Amino acid sequence: MFRTVILSAILTAPTFAQTTHYVDDDGSLPGQFSTIDAALAVAAPGDRVIVAGGTYGGFTLSRGVTIVADGLPRIVGPVSISAVPSGELAVLSGFKLESLSQQLLIENSAGTVWIDDCRVAGSASFGAGARMIHVSQSADVRFQRCIVRPNVSSLVPFVGMTVSASRVELTDCDIKGGDGANSGVSPKRGAIGLSCWNFARVHLARTTVEGGKGGDGSHTMTVNGASGGDALVVALGSVAIVAGDATDIIRGGAKGTPEEYFGPNVVPGRGARGDASSSLRHSGVAILDGGGAASITQFGSVTTPASPDPTLELVGATSPGASTLLVLHGTPALNGRLQQGKEPRLTPDSASVIEQLNERFRLHGLGPIGASGDALFTFTLPGNVQPGWLRIFQGMEIDPFTGDVAERTNSVLVLAR
Repeated sequence: MFRTVILSAILTAPTFAQTTHYVDDDGSLPGQFSTIDAALAVAAPGDRVIVAGGTYGGFTLSRGVTIVADGLPRIVGPVSISAVPSGELAVLSGFKLESLSQQLLIENSAGTVWIDDCRVAGSASFGAGARMIHVSQSADVRFQRCIVRPNVSSLVPFVGMTVSASRVELTDCDIKGGDGANSGVSPKRGAIGLSCWNFARVHLARTTVEGGKGGDGSHTMTVNGASGGDALVVALGSVAIVAGDATDIIRGGAKGTPEEYFGPNVVPGRGARGDASSSLRHSGVAILDGGGAASITQFGSVTTPASPDPTLELVGATSPGASTLLVLHGTPALNGRLQQGKEPRLTPDSASVIEQLNERFRLHGLGPIGASGDALFTFTLPGNVQPGWLRIFQGMEIDPFTGDVAERTNSVLVLAR
């Protein structure tokens, strides 16, 4: 009989000194900054910037600073995270990005960038390729509990996210390409949800990606609707790893209407499309076109592991003093284990497809994974920590006979807010 193990851990605050800077757009308290840029101008690596609810302009971040929302602040200008040095961690948590131009650009970073619990909506700069989020030339970028929803464009629909020459992890995210605009003259094809190229490596864990719906035509014999956008495109030597369960889906966009007249062929968006140099590893997640049919095309190689790859899920709030839950979804009869750290790492492991993703200072044995496929770990954050305090977890499946790592999960950030 398998069992689900529930453990409890009281996490302690780090002892090193950090400076906390406060930002409020009304500047009502002494010592506060009224803009995020002004706080970042004085923040050193390791510092925290706490931002009160309000509306703020865009900013540029180029060092290992943690920026945490207190409330629901809106950012209405472009955000750029660039050239974060090796060994530093830059975090953006809890914001609504609602620019009418470029949304979020992450580039040329040797350190780790983590985007947590952010919603990205609005438009995108055509000069940046009409994409809501673009990650380029960056070693380690992680998204967690983020939602991307572009506006409808009458010109070029906005791609949800593009990744070039970077390693990106998406955990419990929801990414969508923009819907094509309706038009009696020229309806627009739906946009791609997630596009990866130039030797990108992308790990999707418990994440949904959708292509945009094609725009509707005029219902005359001369103007059909437009095709749906593809959900996931992987090209030019790139690798995609997709893991989750039936609640997650990779789905192309629906085609616009009408589709019955003479003219350009109108098709639903594909679920996952590659090229001869690309590869896909997927398990547990349905990959469908916009009409609901299985849809994986043109990859150089496609792998489906015999047992679905494990994933790690964060459930509940992470406020100071709160109890929350980590759920390791894995293979029954294997043992579960959690590795806890304070700093991100990216270390290849020959025993696992997924890299080691944190520096370990504590291991938590969970015992055998239950018949449900879950092992649980519950813990309580200290009540006296400041917003921005963090821990990083990664799960492992362990062979009970040899003690070897069978496979690793994605990472999870526990950030006090």
